[in-house]
Amino acid sequence: MGTNLEVYQKAVKLYQQVKALKLKGAVRDQIIRASMSVCLNLAEGNNRNGLKDRKKFFNIALTSHREVQALIEMEELSELTKLADIIGAQLYLLHRNCPL
Repeated sequence: MGTNLEVYQKAVKLYQQVKALKLKGAVRDQIIRASMSVCLNLAEGNNRNGLKDRKKFFNIALTSHREVQALIEMEELSELTKLADIIGAQLYLLHRNCPL
């Protein structure tokens, strides 16, 4: 499992790659918003003192990332699949291992 910082850095990298895509309209807006949500919720969760709050933000990051993965699959963006899968696994572990 990566550290919180490593997962965040990978999520930022994916966000930057998503932003550079030549998608149009609602799909572009949605994948950018969802990938941004992953980064922002990880950042906010990492700065929460209470474990319950931290777990809540990690869960939001995870669910937003699942949305990104669905859009990657729907739009056949195979060049992003490997990084997205790694981030998804790390977010899952981060959320699961965050005690209440």
